[in-house]
Amino acid sequence: MHAHSGEEYRQELWKGIERWGNQIRTLAWGVGSGFAGATRTGHVFCARVFDRVFMRFVPVDPDAEIERDSLTCLGILSCTEYTERTLPKTFVEGAFGAWERARRDIYEEWMRATDPATLQPSIRPLFRAAANHVRMHPAAGLSVKDRDRVADALEAPWGIRQERRLREVFAPDRIAPGEQTRKVADVVNKLGLQPWQPPKPLDPIEEDEVNLVVWMGIMATET
Repeated sequence: MHAHSGEEYRQELWKGIERWGNQIRTLAWGVGSGFAGATRTGHVFCARVFDRVFMRFVPVDPDAEIERDSLTCLGILSCTEYTERTLPKTFVEGAFGAWERARRDIYEEWMRATDPATLQPSIRPLFRAAANHVRMHPAAGLSVKDRDRVADALEAPWGIRQERRLREVFAPDRIAPGEQTRKVADVVNKLGLQPWQPPKPLDPIEEDEVNLVVWMGIMATET
């Protein structure tokens, strides 16, 4: 499996469009192909709901988890123009059931996003602790409004990189409370963290509004 970045995949896409653009644009929706030599066996689907694109990898094992991350799905189906296409009849037939699983999974993801309660961010404990500290402990030169802004910026779904930077300075047991607030505020400002804005809930849809664009059957290399 090729672990490309999103930008690398975009570059490959543009190269493909420049070379085969007319053929790609005239493809019927729902077409599929396949190849052997992958690291996993199953079906990768690209689907759309209005202008949003979703990808799913459905393993041939019905008990295995569906893969939802787009970059992971692209990595699973990565091949070259020289890869030999092959699609046994049984694999074509299996695509129907796999697509039903993929479509249901995409539909359920969409419907969860119609409920505002499910759109609340998952905040790492360190960020929540730092936000509480900032609200409770004043620092010279920081107004209440400034501290509220910093705390609101901390209460967002930040990742490992931001957490690592915050952990470097957040040590309330070893630093005076006001100085600790100042150090946390400095990190927030240097990283450019902003208060989290909740996304607008999606409008409900019917399951048949999840439309299949293309699919790829992939078979793991036998060992």
